[in-house]
Amino acid sequence: MITDVPGITLSTTHADCTPVMLFDPVNRAVAAVHSGWKGTVLKIAGKAVSCMAREYGTDPKDVKAIIGPAISFDRFEVREDVANEFYKAFGEEIDRGGIALVRGPAKGETDPKWHVNMRAFVKIALTEAGVRDCNITDDESCTFTQESRFFSHRRDRGNTGAMAAFVSITE
Repeated sequence: MITDVPGITLSTTHADCTPVMLFDPVNRAVAAVHSGWKGTVLKIAGKAVSCMAREYGTDPKDVKAIIGPAISFDRFEVREDVANEFYKAFGEEIDRGGIALVRGPAKGETDPKWHVNMRAFVKIALTEAGVRDCNITDDESCTFTQESRFFSHRRDRGNTGAMAAFVSITE
């Protein structure tokens, strides 16, 4: 969701997925993005920046981005078919700067699970859209491991609540 209307509050709900809040201080526009694994593969955070540029004249270099609490690389396990979707979408970026963003099998050759670094892929989508690295703030909190602070769909096997992230423009 995007808006440039003061007083309108945008929100996302999540319980492991990656919330991304965007702010254009020049054109006074904001976006709230829910980036689950499918949205991350589709580079939804970068598409939100493009929508802001089209609708409000946002220059991606001006955008301030906040990546909120989400499941961490070490705790986000997926099947190989899901990991392959990241390879298809991001290609060479999988091993960015010598750091693997997808790792597997998770617990040895017989384990069918792979790890995916959702935050890193959200950052890639944002930078590909023109957001400057220095304008991206990552909370880095893990929803799975910090049970006293966050809900986690995976940790709690679906029997959980949800968190919300909000963004708005003041009058």
